[in-house]
Amino acid sequence: MGESADQARQAVADTRLRMAATLERLERRLRADLDLRQRLRREGPRLAATAAIVVTVGTAVWLRRRHRPGPDAAPTTAAEWFATMPRAWQEQLQQLVEAGGGAGAADGRRPGRRSGRPLWQTAALTSARVVLPRLLAARGRSRSAGSGGQSQRSSLGGNAGRSG
Repeated sequence: MGESADQARQAVADTRLRMAATLERLERRLRADLDLRQRLRREGPRLAATAAIVVTVGTAVWLRRRHRPGPDAAPTTAAEWFATMPRAWQEQLQQLVEAGGGAGAADGRRPGRRSGRPLWQTAALTSARVVLPRLLAARGRSRSAGSGGQSQRSSLGGNAGRSG
């Protein structure tokens, strides 16, 4: 009987040692998780990246909401720009578009160097050919509606001749 009691005491002592070791390990882990300095060393880069993403996305959303046009804004910014352009510039732009109107995909040639023009010039003329009719139509609508385009032109016309 003495041997079984000694074995039971030994088993209880071994269990207590294992429990003490487990408790000590859990305590170290809990202290490491609660230690702010150690946690920042361990997870700092991930926290910094997360904060940077949150700030970037938040700023982008804020700026988009801030610069969103109101319900009574003009339909296009380009139309306003074209309406404030001096008449001589409008005519010159119209002539450039008409002069460069035939080159490109309509006559089977590819735009760019093969058409005899630099690529940037072909791109500018193509975009002007697409945008100019829309701008002229928008300008015609604004004049027929009597939206006060004349006062807008006079207020912005003072800066039209300046460069830089």
